Parts: sequence; C-alpha cells; structure tokens
Amino acid sequence: AAAAEAQQREAEADAAQHQKGAAQARIARAWRMSVARRTVATRRDTEQKAQTALRAEEERQNAAVRIQTAARCQWAREELRAQRRMRALEQRLEDAEDDTHAAATAAAAVSGGAAVAVAQRALQLARVPTPAGP
Repeated sequence: AAAAEAQQREAEADAAQHQKGAAQARIARAWRMSVARRTVATRRDTEQKAQTALRAEEERQNAAVRIQTAARCQWAREELRAQRRMRALEQRLEDAEDDTHAAATAAAAVSGGAAVAVAQRALQLARVPTPAGP
C-alpha cells in the first residue's frame, strides 16, 4: 500500500510537472505571439508613416512646380501687356509724326499769320501724351 501511495504521489507529481511545463509553454507561446503582433503593428505603423511622408514630399514638389508654372504664366502675361503698351505708344508716336508732317506741309502752303498758327498747332500735335497706366 505504501509503495502504491508513493507511486501515486510520483504519478501526481509527474502530472503536475507536465501541467506546469504545458502552462509555461502556453505562456511562452502567448508571449511570442504578443511580441510578433507588436512587431507587425510597429512595422505597419512605420510603413504608413513612410508612405505619408512620401506623399507629403510629392505634394510639396507638385506645389512647387505649380508655383513655378504660375510665376512663368504671370511673367508672360506681364510681358504681353508691356509689348501691347509699347506697340500702342509706337503707334501714337507714328500718328503724331504724321500729324506734324501734315501740319508742317500745310504751314508751308499758308502765308503770313496763318502760318504761325499752323506751326503752333503742329507743335501741339507733336507732343505725344504719356499713358496713364495699364
């Protein structure tokens, strides 16, 4: 009977040891799974942050290109306006020169006091007014 009890205690101790080992194995497996989940989550978070940073950089570069394009367009518009103003001024100058020439021709044909009045008018026409602005 004593031997049977001893054998029974030994079997119970072996079973308890086996259960303890199994519990430790479950705890270790759960720990490894937890670490793996955290590692995956951290990697995913890092990848998302990298993608966000990459998109932000692409958007910054696109904005810089749009700004440069807009600046070039603005410069081109201003250049066209300046060219139009220059052509208008040149046309006004040509018109004034034509008017002056016509007045001088008329003054040469007129005699006496009328010639002075025609010459004064020619001088007035020769003055090209400056533009008020755009």
